[in-house]
Amino acid sequence: MTSPNVSKATPLGSSWSSIPRSAQTAWNRLLQLPVSPNLSTIGIAVLCTVAAWPVIPLAPTTGLDPSWQSALAMSSIHHLAWGPRLDFTYGPLGFLTIRTLYFGSTAGLAFLYQFVVEFALFVLLIRFTRTTLPLLLAVFVSFGIGATAVTLTDSGDLLIPPAFLLGVLAVRCQQRTTREWLIAAISVLSALGFLIKFGDGLVPLGIVAVLIAVASGSQRIRGSVIAVAAFLSSLLVAWTATGNNLGALFDYFKYSSAVAKGYSSSMQLESGRTDEWWYAAIILAMLAWLAWASVRTASQREQLGTAAILTVYSWWALKEGFVRHDGHDLVFFGSIFVAFVVVGVISPRFRPMYIAIVAFVAVIAWTAAGAVPSNVVALSADAHAFGHQIDSILSSRLRSATINQARIQMQGSYALSDKMLSELGHRTVAIEPSENSVAWAYPELRWDPEPIIQSYSAYTSALDTLDARFIQSSAAPSRILEQPPTAIDGRNPAFDPPATFVAVMCRYIQLDASATWQVLGRVRNRCGPAHLIARQMATFGASVQVPTGSKGAMVVATFQSLPLSFGYKISADLLKPPIMFLKTSAAIYRFIPDTAADLHLMRPPSSLGSSAPFFPATISSFKMEGAGVAPGTGHFLVSFYSMAMSAR
Repeated sequence: MTSPNVSKATPLGSSWSSIPRSAQTAWNRLLQLPVSPNLSTIGIAVLCTVAAWPVIPLAPTTGLDPSWQSALAMSSIHHLAWGPRLDFTYGPLGFLTIRTLYFGSTAGLAFLYQFVVEFALFVLLIRFTRTTLPLLLAVFVSFGIGATAVTLTDSGDLLIPPAFLLGVLAVRCQQRTTREWLIAAISVLSALGFLIKFGDGLVPLGIVAVLIAVASGSQRIRGSVIAVAAFLSSLLVAWTATGNNLGALFDYFKYSSAVAKGYSSSMQLESGRTDEWWYAAIILAMLAWLAWASVRTASQREQLGTAAILTVYSWWALKEGFVRHDGHDLVFFGSIFVAFVVVGVISPRFRPMYIAIVAFVAVIAWTAAGAVPSNVVALSADAHAFGHQIDSILSSRLRSATINQARIQMQGSYALSDKMLSELGHRTVAIEPSENSVAWAYPELRWDPEPIIQSYSAYTSALDTLDARFIQSSAAPSRILEQPPTAIDGRNPAFDPPATFVAVMCRYIQLDASATWQVLGRVRNRCGPAHLIARQMATFGASVQVPTGSKGAMVVATFQSLPLSFGYKISADLLKPPIMFLKTSAAIYRFIPDTAADLHLMRPPSSLGSSAPFFPATISSFKMEGAGVAPGTGHFLVSFYSMAMSAR
């Protein structure tokens, strides 16, 4: 018999009469809920969304992250074509994750998008928790989980938790038509995800693959057709709506997938505390136990589907949070917290233990964050920020004041001289290696970036080649505004990316320079062909001497047949591989294996003509270390080339 306590937890909305009731599991009551949430759920979700709204400044500012964010906004406003012309971790709809007030239209659309996503998250959280918890307790749990997720999860990744919840709902749904609608919805989210943040399109696509795999017979075929139709139609409509040519879509997927694939080996970092790894292990262990307890009496389809979707989601959260183990680990704790609503109360007597587990996970997440997120407790401040942001975006007076004041402050920070601005004039200009916000701060500049936004992101040979070919082509900008070399994660700035750096030296000369900026002007190719001067087999840990080239020439090198083990490659796909280093007499640089075969500057030419702050370092000898390769093993081939360079 159904427990009296359970029967009092009436689902929000009417039941599906076509679905048989079961007194054995709480999940059957979840499936009795209609797909369209009723008005009470909508009202509660709206209140939760407003109350949990993150308080962030809308005014643009300088810095590494604000610069790629400004680039996404400017690419939308200036209708730059994506694919062979522009690529990054984010795509043509990436500006939807940025509420910063670069432009009223982009900020307004971003505000609307993020409201819809957060609202959908709260709707799904409430509908899961309400099936087994009393209304007040369900709202309390849903708000705590959702507000934590909204704060700790990067706005670019916030599409994934709702897609995950829809996937779990679909795998446990007994009604075919409803399940097919859910498959279509997740397929649409996947298509949008690819254009917002490319890697995040893969997760909903994986969830759809699980839903199709656990289906049977004709349902699998119907599900596949529906998924493909929903995905392709949404992708094509969204792609063309952003003003991009359909012919460039293949190139967009080609280069964006290279950005996503090369991320782990090139951008991995371990600067966080060991404690966070233990926190993550504890949370995943509890999640696995609760998942087993929740589905152990369910059908095989539900068991396999739930386990697979949870695995996909947990793997994504772990990679997103721990590939760069610094502040990024909060993404894991915020997003994985959401998973605890799908492994909820199994029976009424289990309810206190479930609440205790949720509270314990909250304490772990908040401990990792260093404090209880402000939007969990400062409800009036969040609601006030929500209204203020609407006013700032919609009011032309407030919007103009915010933008104008930000431009004044940023121009004061960048401090470009009148002479430099005159040199840049109305000519096309790329800003390297990262501070694209200059083009927003000085709107008179004609921003014409290299294809990969921010040079450190061109961390595969395909991406490096794309940038280098652009610099060598007639479409290249007539000016480059360059900052002094800055090491990202200890990398050699002259290797970021290597072939593109060499191409810039060959096609640009210094026109003006200060301590903080260098203006480069485009000239004819002043480099001769690369002549092989030495080739050497080396092992990890062994010193390699860099030969000198002819007078006035630069020496470049390629690294081939790096001894990366199968375990290295698997670890790069599953989470992150060990870091590779190039140890020189002057410094130890992080080395990027995916661009190893490209030309690397070892000895800059004396005829380069750059002032001291911008002159690249000389490497006269080096040792290759790391990557899990023991010293004295791991043979690789180094080829040295000499390239003559004229002064002009």
